[in-house]
Amino acid sequence: MFAGIELKRNNNVTQTPVNFLKLTEFYSLSHDDKLTWWKRINHSVVSCHRQFGFDYNTIEPVTVISVQLADRGWLYKRIKEIHWKQHNYDIGNPMLKQLKERLSEVQLNDLIESDYQSWAKTNVLDSDDILPFESLLDGSISAWANQRQLTINEEYLNIIRNEVISYQ
Repeated sequence: MFAGIELKRNNNVTQTPVNFLKLTEFYSLSHDDKLTWWKRINHSVVSCHRQFGFDYNTIEPVTVISVQLADRGWLYKRIKEIHWKQHNYDIGNPMLKQLKERLSEVQLNDLIESDYQSWAKTNVLDSDDILPFESLLDGSISAWANQRQLTINEEYLNIIRNEVISYQ
């Protein structure tokens, strides 16, 4: 959306040249190995999912934009459809995995909400610049991006908006 590079998706999941930053394996590497992988990045903006509260500034000074979702009702359905069914991602905690099989839809939503809140508490750092996700939907993203001298590709915003609509 900000990088000015073509957004590629495979089975509803964004594919980028730096997908390794989305994998938990990157975060368990030694500092030197992280640095080696980091040097492969040749874009000024990258998409990733920070894990384990890792501060990228320990490798190189960067601006991290963390997207925060206030209205997550649509997210529950997307996680179930994309991550659980389509990609067969599973819950790592064996006890939670057993619970997942026995929960109602409302309880599954509560489980996803709890996981989101836990992830955000660990992985959204005080040094991050926060992007309210809803600003992508209501158009206020333009002012937010202009303040940071970022450009936005409207085509990608429309893809995001349409996807959210499909899960509402």
